[in-house]
Amino acid sequence: MLRSPWILLGVLASLVPVSAASARSRDALRGAKLQSAAGTLTITETRCPQGSSACGKATLDEKFDTSKPRTRSAEGRTGFPAGARISGRGTGQCYAESPPDTFTGPDGSVQFLGSAARVTPGKFDTTHIVASTSKRGVRIAWLEPLTPGISCDYFGEPDTKLEVPAAQELPDALISPLIGTRALKRSRFSVTIAGSREWSEPQSDGSQVNGRASWRLKLKYAR
Repeated sequence: MLRSPWILLGVLASLVPVSAASARSRDALRGAKLQSAAGTLTITETRCPQGSSACGKATLDEKFDTSKPRTRSAEGRTGFPAGARISGRGTGQCYAESPPDTFTGPDGSVQFLGSAARVTPGKFDTTHIVASTSKRGVRIAWLEPLTPGISCDYFGEPDTKLEVPAAQELPDALISPLIGTRALKRSRFSVTIAGSREWSEPQSDGSQVNGRASWRLKLKYAR
C-alpha cells in the first residue's frame, strides 16, 4: 500500500526512506529515481475597459528543464500532503502591451497613439510538485501555473499578477492521471501533466479580465 508520505517522496524525488512502509511498498519504489523534468507554461490575460474593444494584454511564457535533477522536500497542498522542489533551469519572459489610444489635438483633429509595450526576461531555478497516494497508486500535481517562478503583471498595476486562479482544491487539469502500482514497478516510467484553463473576471471599475493558460510537464523516472 502506498500510504506513507516518505514513500511518496521516493517516487517524486528519489528519496527512499522506508520507516513506515510495508515490504510491498518498498519493493515497488526502491531505486526509482527522477531522471529528467521538462515543462512549459503560458498565461495570457486581456484587460478591457468597460464599453471598449481596445484591450491591454499581458503574457507570461516559461520553460523549465533539467537532465540532472536535484530535489528537496517541500510543503504539500490539501489532498496532496507530500511535496518536492525540483532544481533546474527556468527561463522565460513577461510581455505587456497597452491598448492603442487617441486624443484630440489643439486644432480639433483626432490623433492616434500606438500601443506601449514592455518585455522583461526572467529566470527561476526550481519548480514545485505535490502528490497523493491511494491503494491504487499515485497522482502528482504541478503547482507552477498557480505560483509561477517568474513574476509577471500588467505594467506594475496592483492585482494584475499572472497566475492561474484556483480555490483550495487543486484543478483537475494540474493533476496527472493515476500512476498505478504496476507502472511504479517498471524499470522506467514517465508522468505527464498537461492541460489548459480559461477564466473571465469582472473588475470593480467595470473592466473585464479574460485569461487563458496552458501547461505541460513531463517527469521521467528509472531504476
